[in-house]
Amino acid sequence: MAAYGRQRRLVLAAAPVLVCHAAMRAGDWLHGVRFDGLGALPFVGVLLGGWLLGDYARTRRLFLAQLAASAELAAREREE
Repeated sequence: MAAYGRQRRLVLAAAPVLVCHAAMRAGDWLHGVRFDGLGALPFVGVLLGGWLLGDYARTRRLFLAQLAASAELAAREREE
């Protein structure tokens, strides 16, 4: 979603991960288990890792498209 979607869609894609995190927190609370901050790391890692990889892919795709457009423009100018 980060690579091809809009920001709103990125938030919607993060919703299932956030729901799983909320379920984990609710289960801990219902069973009287103290909140473990390290238990949240996989959820945070999935969100941040996916977002960073997608953002990198989008940036790389746009860079390569701009590079191709610049090369095409330079070739046309050389021909003229």
